[in-house]
Amino acid sequence: METVHRAILVGNANYPADPHNLPNLNGPAHALRLLAETLTDPAHGLFRKEHVHTLFDHDRQEVESALESFLLSASPDDHLLLYYSGHGVLDRADRLYFCTRDSRIDRLVTTAISESQRRLMASSSRGNSASRISTMACIRYEIVNPRTAAA
Repeated sequence: METVHRAILVGNANYPADPHNLPNLNGPAHALRLLAETLTDPAHGLFRKEHVHTLFDHDRQEVESALESFLLSASPDDHLLLYYSGHGVLDRADRLYFCTRDSRIDRLVTTAISESQRRLMASSSRGNSASRISTMACIRYEIVNPRTAAA
């Protein structure tokens, strides 16, 4: 079976659910565009345009649904890239969360995407080989105590 290079590029620049703790960012839209162009460059890229999916400024449910679909549609020989650009937050137990449009610092477990959730989706995929998934992130991260975050 032929190896297919596939990518899902996720970026969030606006965080209206918690603007005091998650200020808007200028870079994610530009980062997604440049990475998509680089991955699909006819001379040097390994990815075909139809295998690069971009999500910009979506909420948690939309991102998780797209990520799950992306992983479930993978075959065992595919090489997958998950790229995230936006806010990342470490909780008090040093767990990393990728923030989405509806993320709130005081509700990370239910409003942001955790590493454990990403791993669970990867292990449930048809290809079922987490070793073929590369994750890259360009994040502005905070180490936050949700009890002291601005309301």
